[in-house]
Amino acid sequence: MQAKRCGPTLLRPLPGVALRAADRWTPLHSSEPFLERIQRVPVKVVMLESAGHYPLEQPGLSQMVDASDAFYRDGAAR
Repeated sequence: MQAKRCGPTLLRPLPGVALRAADRWTPLHSSEPFLERIQRVPVKVVMLESAGHYPLEQPGLSQMVDASDAFYRDGAAR
């Protein structure tokens, strides 16, 4: 069985994109080319203040929870 490929142009409603402001492994500029190719859904980037690659730091962790909640509430309202 062959796995199906999924690229950014095939994505359907996408979980919100939260990028960690203090992440040195995957900074915003390395994600932008992928995000720019997403066509089927709007993309909202939320920068998580003071958060590293695994966002446990405050206030980034709370910002991620708030952004995720807003994303799901917006989707449920549609």
